Amino acid sequence: MASDSYERIDKLLTRAERHLAAVFWAMVEALRKDLDLKALADLIEGGRWADALDLIQRTAERLGAASNLMFVQSGQDTAVFLAGAGVANIAFDQVNNRAVAIMQQNRLRLIREFTDGQRDVLRSVMSDGIARGLNPRDQARQFREVVGLTDRQARAVLNYRRLLTQAGQADIAAADQAEALTRALRDRRFDRSVLSAIRDERPLTAAQIDKMVERYRQRYVKYRAEVIARTEALRSVHEGVAEAFDQAIDRGDIEAGQIEQKWVSAGDARVRDSHRFLNGQKRPIGGTWQGTYGTLRYPGDPEAPASETVQCRCVLVRRIVRLRSIPSLF
Repeated sequence: MASDSYERIDKLLTRAERHLAAVFWAMVEALRKDLDLKALADLIEGGRWADALDLIQRTAERLGAASNLMFVQSGQDTAVFLAGAGVANIAFDQVNNRAVAIMQQNRLRLIREFTDGQRDVLRSVMSDGIARGLNPRDQARQFREVVGLTDRQARAVLNYRRLLTQAGQADIAAADQAEALTRALRDRRFDRSVLSAIRDERPLTAAQIDKMVERYRQRYVKYRAEVIARTEALRSVHEGVAEAFDQAIDRGDIEAGQIEQKWVSAGDARVRDSHRFLNGQKRPIGGTWQGTYGTLRYPGDPEAPASETVQCRCVLVRRIVRLRSIPSLF
């Protein structure tokens, strides 16, 4: 009998999360830098949304490539584990048809999801700009400020800027002037400046507002990077591990019926109720787990509803029973 360990999978997840979060952050910052305001304003003015989104789609390729790298590294690490456990002597094959199909499918999914999300953000920015009478260049500037965020997060950043402009406006109710101070992701080091503006009835300068909004935006990008990294790490790691086992099965070193899968939750109060119930449950290869809102093949399954996967911290481990001897490579 040979058992994979929670610690090995957790280590793979930690490495994948850190890498994917760093790639997402760099991707968003590079995208903001590369978005030419004049060119973007011209596209917005001409209603050429598709051309504007092409820039975003090309940038999202980086996230797809990073996710696939974690898939491959997880498969390679699992091949080493299988060899060390005396289960299978395989070299993880990242160019076989099944592995290529997995990577292609997930690359396209990530690009589509990110681009679709930015399409919603662009619509929100344009709607907000039209309502406020902003010209296309100012709309482009707003979009560049919130690119990479979800629609809800983008609205929060734009609204935070609006709230900061209210501070120090004597004709606005005191509670409304101070509303910017209620935002959880604000940088509290700026609170004194906001309070001074309200007390002295002297609005914040454009430079002060830009600095505060930029810090607020950065914190939202960091939060979004962490959410995406956790979700995509779960998927890429579990798919990489599963593919390595499948390749061992293809080789004939092990049979599918010899593999037992067990769901392991993080074991704390943040675990979803349905996933807490799944903790310790076992399934054969090909089996699924029933969550509250849908079935899952593994934690982070992209085919499951987002309510079952976003920020999930569960892990799937495997045990090989009725282990048989395999020939040595040497």
